[in-house]
Amino acid sequence: MKYPPGHVWGLALILEPADTELMWRLADKPYVTLPDDLQHFPDYAENGLVIEVLDRLCVKCWRRFDLCVWQACEADTTNGDHLRGGDDNERAGRSRPKPGTTAKEIAAKQAAARERRERREAARTRRQSRELVALMQGSRITGLS
Repeated sequence: MKYPPGHVWGLALILEPADTELMWRLADKPYVTLPDDLQHFPDYAENGLVIEVLDRLCVKCWRRFDLCVWQACEADTTNGDHLRGGDDNERAGRSRPKPGTTAKEIAAKQAAARERRERREAARTRRQSRELVALMQGSRITGLS
């Protein structure tokens, strides 16, 4: 579906109670027409229908209403970069295994990379704790003079 420029607002809804007959009637429809499709709910004509709104968002840029209502729609300006997590030049590239690589080899590479990350993190933590101890000792020495 081609959307107009700007935000296109959508709602995520819960309709209760929905009987099985209604669910089968709506199973092949991607959209629900208000109020025509809802007249099959019990007591709809007498009491109306309470609809719980779970979320309000733009269906183009997938941002919540309250976060983007006063801004331009990012789907119109960023060509989808806001959904991919930023600029391609700044992100790490995806690793594509060579043809013929087995799942066991890929798992071994991932495990090795995970171990390297954990060792780096542990070394950084040890270094930070040593620096903290050195700063505490330095403050004690300057306090004595």
